[in-house]
Amino acid sequence: MACLADSKTLIRAAETLHNARVAARFAAEAAVNDWRATVRQKDELVRGLRQVKYLDLLPAYNGITYYEGPGHLVDGGVEVDGKRIAAEKIIITTGARPAVPAIPGVKTVPYLTSTTALELEELPTSLLVIGGGYVGAELAQMFARTGVSVTLACRSRLLPTAQPEISSALTGYFRGEGISVVSGIANSREQSGRHAHDSVRPPKTPKRPQLVDPPRFLY
Repeated sequence: MACLADSKTLIRAAETLHNARVAARFAAEAAVNDWRATVRQKDELVRGLRQVKYLDLLPAYNGITYYEGPGHLVDGGVEVDGKRIAAEKIIITTGARPAVPAIPGVKTVPYLTSTTALELEELPTSLLVIGGGYVGAELAQMFARTGVSVTLACRSRLLPTAQPEISSALTGYFRGEGISVVSGIANSREQSGRHAHDSVRPPKTPKRPQLVDPPRFLY
């Protein structure tokens, strides 16, 4: 449900803002008036879809016995909320959660993940997105289109598993929308006085900034 409703609802809202700005010469300038209301509307949609498409639907199937509760594997099957269920084969489809990279000092800063970023009820002034994969790219563009100053940093290039031509074209589009794309980065730990913080340092070339340090980090 997260992929279909969670992120896509906010991405579509940001896309509407972007389209309005592109056509600004024909209409008034678009801006975010109440992001909190948009996020809460998204949450309500996800809850409704989860109820209708899963919680209400699964028990209605004759061939499915539905149990809800904490479970764990036991010899010969599983145990759910104290009830043992025998099974020869078990399929585990619990989903996944974002992995936070092992960057020194990451636990000391208020970082965001692809999950918690979608829960923000107030937009940050600026955002550093670390990772140029599909998830990082779509979230970087979404936040940029809501008016957040976004820097996207990646080790090699944007969408590294895609063809280089696609990566190059998308990088151009992103920069055209005001997103700063920095490639070939290395993680480091910065310390100033009593306060330490993570930063991202690009290669030392005269054409690139040597330090990218927005107040919010998205991994």
